Amino acid sequence: MALKDNIKRLKEDKTLRVKIITWITLLYNFLWGVFKVFVGIFRATYFFCVSGGTTLLIGTTKIIFHRHIDSDNEEVKIKKAKIISVLLMIVGLLFTIYMSKYFFYPDEHAFSMISSIALAAFSFGELGVAIYNIFKERKSSDPMMFALRSCNLVSALFAIVLTQIALLSSQGQQMATENGISGVVFGALAIMVGIISLVVSTKIEKKSKQAKNE
Repeated sequence: MALKDNIKRLKEDKTLRVKIITWITLLYNFLWGVFKVFVGIFRATYFFCVSGGTTLLIGTTKIIFHRHIDSDNEEVKIKKAKIISVLLMIVGLLFTIYMSKYFFYPDEHAFSMISSIALAAFSFGELGVAIYNIFKERKSSDPMMFALRSCNLVSALFAIVLTQIALLSSQGQQMATENGISGVVFGALAIMVGIISLVVSTKIEKKSKQAKNE
C-alpha cells in the first residue's frame, strides 16, 4: 500500500519527480566528472581534465537548483537561476577557449569502436531529451526549472563534442581542426544557452515585480 501511495505521489508531484531525477543526474555528473579528470591525469590528456571540470561545474549548478527548488521566495529562486545561468556562460567560455587550442596544439586520443558507439548513443539520447525538456519549459514561469533544463542541454552539447572525438579516433583519424571547430561552435552554443536562461530569468523577474505593483 505504501508503495502504491509513493508511486501515486511521484506521478502527481512534478517537483518531487524533478528533484529525484536531478539528484540522480547530479550524482552521475560528479562521478563521470571525477572519472574523466582521473583518466585525463592518468593518460596525460588535458581534454579529459577540462571536460571533467566542465561536468563538475554543471553538477554544481544542479546542487544550487536542488537546494532552492522548494523555496517559496520567488526572489531567491530568480537570483539562484541567474547564478546558474552565469555559471553556464562561464563553463561555455572555458570550454570554447580550451577547444580553440586544437587549432594550434592538438591532442591525440584513442577510443575503441565499442566505447565510441556507446558514447554516441548516450550523447544523442541525452541531447534529444534535453532539447525536448527545454522546449517544454520555454513558457514556464519557474526560472529554476528553465535553468535546470539549460544545464542539461549544455551537458548534452559537450557530450556531442566528446562523441565526435571518440568516433574519429576509433577510425584512426586525429582530425584536430575539425574537433576544434566543433568544440568552439558547441562551446559558443553553450554560452548562448546561458544567456537565454539569464534573459528568461530577467523577464520572469520583471513580470513578478509588475504583478506586485498592480
